[in-house]
Amino acid sequence: MKTTSVALSACCIVMLAFGAGAVLAQDNADKPVTVAEILKTAKCPLTADQGKTLAGLDFSQGREAFRGLSELFTEEQTTALKTALGTREGRNGGPESPRYLMQVVIFEKSKCPLTAKQLEALKALPNERGAYQQMNEILTDAQKEAMQKLFPRRQNN
Repeated sequence: MKTTSVALSACCIVMLAFGAGAVLAQDNADKPVTVAEILKTAKCPLTADQGKTLAGLDFSQGREAFRGLSELFTEEQTTALKTALGTREGRNGGPESPRYLMQVVIFEKSKCPLTAKQLEALKALPNERGAYQQMNEILTDAQKEAMQKLFPRRQNN
């Protein structure tokens, strides 16, 4: 009788642990992905000045804003962002850059951040120009709208 109780208790503990793990995994899947959180987790957080610069970026200014974004981070921060977001080839033979950094920032600024689950789905997409349609299947309507404002041509493909 005593061994049955112990076995039953152990079984319940295991089931609770797996259940809690599933809840935690679900919570993490829905957790918003932000640049600040990525860098904080990597132990190379944004400085106050970087935070202000990031908040002030206006992507409607085109290349200036994109250049400002790519030059904003230290080497250690850029490495952490590449690890978290994946990499993409640099333009015109330039160095690799964090793959979904621009989207993370645009969605964060538009108050519709990517979730961890969405980011994992995006990272699984092929690293090629034609992946925009597949990307749209992962994004929410609010996220598509945010991208449409900046890149209308890409979103209609």
